[in-house]
Formats: sequence, structure tokens, C-alpha cells
Amino acid sequence: MQIARTLRSLFVDFGLFRKKRTSDTPSDAKRENSVWIRINSILTIILSIVLGAILFNDFRYRDLVIDSYGAISWNTFFISADSMGWTSPYTVDSARPPVYPTFVRLVLRLFGFDPDRIDWSIIPMGARTAILTDHPVLLLIKTQKIVYLSCVLLSAMVLMRRIFAPIIFVGVLWFFNNGYYPAEIDGIMSEALTQAWLFVLVAITVYSILSPSLFYLYLLAIGCAFHFHIRSAGIYVVVIFAWVALYLVLLDYTRYLKAAVGAVLTLVFLMAMPSIYRYIATGFFSPAPMYADSRIAFALEVAHPEDVEIISDPQARELLVKMFALKNELDSGYRAKGNITSGLQLLGSNLYYVANVLSDSLHYDHVLKRKLFLEISEPILKKRWQGYLALILESFGNAVNGISRLSKSPFPSFWILSAAIFAGAILAFNKYSILGIGFYLGHMAHLVVVCLFDVPQPRFVFATEMLVLISILVIGCGLLLRLGRLSATALQKFARSYRD
Repeated sequence: MQIARTLRSLFVDFGLFRKKRTSDTPSDAKRENSVWIRINSILTIILSIVLGAILFNDFRYRDLVIDSYGAISWNTFFISADSMGWTSPYTVDSARPPVYPTFVRLVLRLFGFDPDRIDWSIIPMGARTAILTDHPVLLLIKTQKIVYLSCVLLSAMVLMRRIFAPIIFVGVLWFFNNGYYPAEIDGIMSEALTQAWLFVLVAITVYSILSPSLFYLYLLAIGCAFHFHIRSAGIYVVVIFAWVALYLVLLDYTRYLKAAVGAVLTLVFLMAMPSIYRYIATGFFSPAPMYADSRIAFALEVAHPEDVEIISDPQARELLVKMFALKNELDSGYRAKGNITSGLQLLGSNLYYVANVLSDSLHYDHVLKRKLFLEISEPILKKRWQGYLALILESFGNAVNGISRLSKSPFPSFWILSAAIFAGAILAFNKYSILGIGFYLGHMAHLVVVCLFDVPQPRFVFATEMLVLISILVIGCGLLLRLGRLSATALQKFARSYRD
């Protein structure tokens, strides 16, 4: 019933339902509400047409070299080196979270294709391709685009209904016009589905703050867990959830404290389910499929030769000795070419050409390999935490000051933008401030997660910049509301003084 009421209230502005008139509603309020219903309906229809035009544009890229963040095209797609791995079913030793492989296989089967019998031979690796045939990969990508833009439209409708339609409308158009969408929407990669679901979480968060209820709190917990199972780096959304839960507890301690604890337990349990399943099946516990891989890459970069002595497991100690030998050989070659300026550049080599190559040559299975990786990495990172922290801080600086589009025109700098967001939130000091800061913290949490476990890349950093843009829109609306109320109060005082 709660879901039905929410959908009904959402589509009131779209003109699908009429609000019931009550006898105690003033006629002026009715007329004002009617005007806003019409405005929201018109803007929603226009936005649907624009997003549909972006989705169905038919530019066929053939021999062109396309900017990696160019326009979305209906018949355009690409595959990367690991795209074929996404068609494999999820198992206990999968290197990927369960949702996106399941999505890929489900869509392919719905179109009548066997996910295990896809002909990849006609698709050039790494380049964008445009074909007109109903190739299963193209049908999958088209479905992915529909899902993504549908989620964008859903989030935009919620924001326009609950905040201020004209500003949200202009913001969403600016968002797409300036390329703030995942280029990976054209590929078999989890980024598009991840950001699509993030828009859904934005909509749930809006309702959780502006219309607090136990239903939305638990719905947000479930949604955050689902987001984590699309992409492990999506664990950052727990910061948004924690922000909402904290707000609700402070809002009404007696009503929301127990509910917040229950929602937290629900979130933790749902997020841990694949790890529990993996532990029951293999005896190996890992928070995420690639957790051990990321840890070993950092550990090898900060480790010293004498750290072999702190490894308790004999097999892990022997493997580490071999890793040191191979890493020194490879690093010497890299440095001889003069193209290494930071240890961050060696993290990929540490994982793929040192740790993975050695473990594969010794014929370790996935479970044993990752067990040994953790046996090696955890004590080393604990001992060499200062070196690990230095890599994290360097990564964070590169992400914020070098890669992020929010540090480039038309924005003055990321930190000036951040200061403006917090200043606006303080000046507005209303629910919109709470909502906007929550979205901003979500982006920052994502950058921290990326820097803790990987090297920042444009597709990682860009993935959540839309949260900051939405934060700006929301806090801007909060400021307008505050200024409007202050102006109304001032006019009332002036009118009283004039009458007196």
C-alpha cells in the first residue's frame, strides 16, 4: 500500500491522477497547486522527449575516432577485455558481484540467446562499433540504455515533484548536455547499471528526508545493499544511508532509534549474504570478490624485504619471496624506461603481472590464491600503514585536483565548490540542506573507497559526480525557499508597520 501511495503521489504531477479536493482547502491554494501540477506535467513530458531523443539518436560511428565521453547512440556499443567475463554465471569464486552478470544473462535469455554461445568474432575489441543487425550484444546494450534513462527520468520526476521543478529540469538537461553520464553505457560493463540504480537511490533518499517514514528508511537500506551487489565499490552508499538514519534519529529519537538499528542490521545482512554464501561453500570469507586482489597490490608496493618474517603462513611466506623477486625484476625494467613517477603506477603490475602470474603458475585455485593474498597483505599493510596512507592521499589528490571534472571549467575548483555547497547549506538550514549534504558526502565517500582499493581513473571518479551536481541543485532550491520566507516575513513586518 505504501508503494502504491508513493507511485500515486509521484504521478499526480504527471497528470495521471487527480488530487482529491477537500472542503477545508483554500481556493487560492487549490489554484496554486493546479498551476504547479501543470508545470510539472509539461516539464516532465519535455524531459521525457529530450531523454528519448538522446536514447534513440541514430549516429552510426564506423571509422571515426570517438571521444570516450561522446554522445549516446542507439546502435553503438563496444566491448572491453573483460566484457566476455560478464556473461559467465555468478559462482562462489566469481571475481564480480552477482547482480550485473545475472542482469546480462537474463536479458540475453529474454531475447532468446544462450549467454554461453555468443559470437564475439564480429566485434572489434575496444573500439566503438555500430551495426544494424540484432546481435545479442547490441540488444543487451539497448536494454541497458533503456534501463539507465528510465531511472534518470524516475529520479528527475521525484526531484521535480518534491523540490522545485524548473531548476531540476534545467539541471538534468545541463547534466546530459555536458556529458555527465557514463560512457560505459555503450559497453558490457557494470558502470551503467550502477549509476542507473544510484538514481533510484537518489529518489528514495529524497523521500526519506522530505517525507520521513520507516518504510523509506528500510527501502533505502535494501536499495543500498542491492547497489553494493552491482559493484563492490558501491559500498560508499552506506554513508548516504547513515546520514539519513542519523537525521531521522535526531528528528524523532523515540520513533526512529530502534527502526534505524533494525535498518542497519538489515543492510549489513543483505550486503554480507554473498560473503556468507562463499564462506559456507569454501571456508573463505572476503567482504567483496576482489577485496584480496586490491589489498595485495598495495601491500607489494609498501612492503620491505624484511617483511617476509612477519608472515605466519609458510606457503604465503614462500609466495611473497617469489613475488619480491619478480616485482624487483619488472620494476627495474619500468624505471629503466623512465616512465614511472609514482608507486601508484605500479599497482596494476603488482596485481596482474606479479601476484596473479605467480599464483597461476603455481596452479592455485581462486580460493587458495585469495587466502594467500590476504595472509600476505593484511600484516604488511598494518605494519606499513604510513606508506599505505601516503598512497591513498596521493590518489585522493589526483582524483580531486586532476581527474575530476568538478575541478575544471565552469567550476572554479573542487574545494571552492565544496565550500560554496557547505556555505549554502548553512545559510538555507532546512531539509534541503540535509539532503544536499548527504549527496555530497556520498561522492566524497566514493572517492575514498576508490583510493583505498584502486587507482583513481576517470570512469571511477566521474561515476558519482552527479551526486554533487544534484547537491548543488537541492541546496540552491533550499536557499531560494529560505530567501522567499525571509522576504515574506519582511514584507509582513513592513505591512504591519505601515498600517500602524
